[in-house]
Amino acid sequence: MKKRLNKFYANQLTEAVEEQLIKQLFEVKFDKEHKERWEHLLTEQYNIPPNQSTIAKVAQPKSRNLPNAVPPLHQSSVFTRFRKWLSVAAIFICLLGLSLLYPMFSSTNTANYMQLVDNYLVEKHFAPPQTRMATQTVSELWARATESYQNGDYEASAQHIQHIVDRGTATTEHFFYLGLSYLYQTQTDYPNAIQSFLQARQLNQHQYEDEISWYLSLAYVKNKELDNAKKELKNIVEKGNWKELEAKKLLESLSE
Repeated sequence: MKKRLNKFYANQLTEAVEEQLIKQLFEVKFDKEHKERWEHLLTEQYNIPPNQSTIAKVAQPKSRNLPNAVPPLHQSSVFTRFRKWLSVAAIFICLLGLSLLYPMFSSTNTANYMQLVDNYLVEKHFAPPQTRMATQTVSELWARATESYQNGDYEASAQHIQHIVDRGTATTEHFFYLGLSYLYQTQTDYPNAIQSFLQARQLNQHQYEDEISWYLSLAYVKNKELDNAKKELKNIVEKGNWKELEAKKLLESLSE
């Protein structure tokens, strides 16, 4: 090669030999630049330290017309990453589908036991008998509360009974019907209904015992205190008393 270069500079080569020499020089320059480019690519993107034998193998393109051919290592990495992203996307779609289906099943179950409670509350508990109270004022308030309850004016009934409670003379019966009045109102007040039933039970555990358990369980369901509702319903079923069949049906709906 050196002798040919000397003759080339001395203009002592034939035209055919000069063309062959120029072609060889271009090939040498191309290989050098190609190796340097692959060495930089492997170091920057894949953290592979320079290695003459490795670079030489990778740098050999199958065709001189494809100096920028993508190495197999990069192709494998892209394909692997694509498969991983495809798997993640499939899992995400499955989870999204389940998240959309769960509220449908959950809302259906909720609608079932809520509808049962609404049906049970349609039948109103009978009004209390009018009895003489300790004072004329309490007696008049109770009479007004009883009349309002009979007429379906549960807001007024609750107000009259609450006046009795404020005087500190309320009985189990007063608290029981106060709870019913809160439960039957158009703008229902479940927390106060529950509190009234519990206060009635605290004053006398035997008076209105079955009735308090039943209506308390309905108020618990409407207030979404399902564990407390189940406890009351199980108590009714175990005793086998008033509203046993309804309590069993509602308990089964809550357990689904």
